[in-house]
Amino acid sequence: MRLRLKEQDKEEYRPDSQTMVLLLLMTFVLGGIIGFVCLRSVLCFGVAALAFQYLLYPLLSDFAEKCDSRKLRYIARIPFAIFVADIVVSLIVRSVNSIR
Repeated sequence: MRLRLKEQDKEEYRPDSQTMVLLLLMTFVLGGIIGFVCLRSVLCFGVAALAFQYLLYPLLSDFAEKCDSRKLRYIARIPFAIFVADIVVSLIVRSVNSIR
């Protein structure tokens, strides 16, 4: 059985300006810009990138210049080992989940 819409039901819903402002505020507060990008996350990422560029990078650069290369190689192996461990664990979890 097919339902037929009356002419008045076929009209598009067009919210008034006050409702539109409320909808836009709600999407901003809840974290989405019309469902595509979360402005809050983008701003936090940008601020973190600036903090890294202007605060953390100069400190790490000075530390790297003061250390000898052998010590830096040992320090660099720690994040590399964490990265490889993460890949291995991810592959194991994926293979276990695909078996189930």
